[in-house]
Amino acid sequence: MKKHLKRMAVMVVVVVALITIAGMATNFPEEDLYLRDNMVIVENIGELGFAINMGSGFLYMDGHIMTAGHVTKGAAFLKITYADKTTEIVKKWVSSRYDISIFHVKRKCKQPVIWDTRNLEVGSVIYTQGHPFGIPKLRLSKGIMSSVELKTGMWPVGIIVDADAEAGNSGGPLITSTGRVAGLVVGKWGNLVLCVPGRLLMDFVLNPKGKDHKKSNGSEISQTTRQGFLPLHQTSNYFDR
Repeated sequence: MKKHLKRMAVMVVVVVALITIAGMATNFPEEDLYLRDNMVIVENIGELGFAINMGSGFLYMDGHIMTAGHVTKGAAFLKITYADKTTEIVKKWVSSRYDISIFHVKRKCKQPVIWDTRNLEVGSVIYTQGHPFGIPKLRLSKGIMSSVELKTGMWPVGIIVDADAEAGNSGGPLITSTGRVAGLVVGKWGNLVLCVPGRLLMDFVLNPKGKDHKKSNGSEISQTTRQGFLPLHQTSNYFDR
């Protein structure tokens, strides 16, 4: 009888341990900021040497950063601030008409990025991550998927999520509950956040010269082509208000 009870106790401990491990593998704890070591602040520096605007960005592989296209619009160069507060100057980047910019840096990617190119279900839990208002402390906000593959005017498709995002969040990743990058934050309308779908991000990374990703300097990206959605970069005049 004692041996039987001891065996059952051991089995219970093993089952509990397996459930805990499985939960850790599938759930994304809010307090654990995913990609925190990969996140950067992107400052758009104009010809006169002053910051025009700023946004967020992230290392998606060694030596490569992604941000929103309108964050780099009209820049003479970009100033990148890493999680460890070190900085780097970037003078070349490639942008897509889907409001995506990618560029090369010297920094290695500390955390692996896993892309999610599926159509996420409405109601799915998601997270936005970035540096609102250019604040160095990284901010993670929880939300839900409101609409998937919605036509938004300037893009053939876009993801709409009900989440918290402020000026400076543009260029930050949209993250699933399993820690996968499913989109790129680019705009806001009320409590709704507009994101470029993960499949377009992945396609641009693999084929930046493809017909669906014509090079752009961001000139066509304006506040009037988003059907009410405003870009979420932090403009320099905000600090003068």
